[in-house]
Amino acid sequence: MAKHGMPIRDKKLISRYLATHAAPEVRDAARLVMDHYKYCLIIPAFQEDWQKLQRVWEKLDPDCLIILVINASTKDEPLTNRLISDIETQSKALCSSGPLTCLTTHDRRTILLVDRCSNPIPEKQGVGLARKIGADIALTLINNRQVLEQYRRRRQITRVIFCRRYRQASQRNHS
Repeated sequence: MAKHGMPIRDKKLISRYLATHAAPEVRDAARLVMDHYKYCLIIPAFQEDWQKLQRVWEKLDPDCLIILVINASTKDEPLTNRLISDIETQSKALCSSGPLTCLTTHDRRTILLVDRCSNPIPEKQGVGLARKIGADIALTLINNRQVLEQYRRRRQITRVIFCRRYRQASQRNHS
């Protein structure tokens, strides 16, 4: 086992996945020189309000990296453009690579901003692709030990949902 709980064999598997299936933004994430964070939160943002987003992370540990994937299906989406403007006035850029910018806010939160407005996400792929981009970046940062802990509760919730669905399907088949 690796130091923080990720088996070594999983690291090779993850590296192979990232090399073949990951979103192109992953290459930019690997180039960023950032601090290390205890964990991360992925937020796909479309037509969101800055104040509402701040309420989402205000109670989080400051050691949490917020991966904010801003997406729009067109370059001229007014609410999304306002969000970008608010981010620019409420934070300071630390480093950037391609469409990724690492920012720090006035309340000392670190945001990894993924700009998918300049290269809009196709309308039918919207939030799904934004989540995948964020998850691929998070996986890269975990694999590179820039994010130290994996969120294990999600895995437990997924396992419970799968077991419940499997039981329901089995009961229907035997009825």
